Amino acid sequence: EINIDRAYDVFVQDGDDMYTYRTTGCKAGEAVYALGLALDAEDELDVPPETDLAEGDTVQILRCMYTERTAEESIDYGTTVVEDNNLFEGQSRILSKGICGTQEVLYRDKYLGMNCVASEPIQKTVTSEPVNAVKAVGTRVFSVSGKVPISTLTLPEGFELDENGVPAS
Repeated sequence: EINIDRAYDVFVQDGDDMYTYRTTGCKAGEAVYALGLALDAEDELDVPPETDLAEGDTVQILRCMYTERTAEESIDYGTTVVEDNNLFEGQSRILSKGICGTQEVLYRDKYLGMNCVASEPIQKTVTSEPVNAVKAVGTRVFSVSGKVPISTLTLPEGFELDENGVPAS
């Protein structure tokens, strides 16, 4: 029995450079190694190194690089709650609106090839502090005794209240 292995070409792309490797059969990692292309610790291949390569297959080296960028981001404001005896329990009102702050964030982005695969904030600098909104909540207890209406408005003629001071109909 005679086996004849015919050589074929596989390709390795490293950035803009394309390399040809003639083989009778190899794995992706072997082709890169045989071409003498050095990989840094964080560089990767676009396929697992143990992938068998067929004729015409291309393996791409994804070089790892880091870049830094800054972005301006909003800081949400909080709400400060104050008690107000002029409002009944369950009532509330906004005394002053909140204002968002801003911050500059320095990010470190990790790229494999042309794709950003991770982004990590490494420094934050507040450029304007947020201002909390102020919300008043009622503490006044609502009570009705007898036939005393809650409102100081004059009731229209024929308008009846029950024994608790609530409209009868």
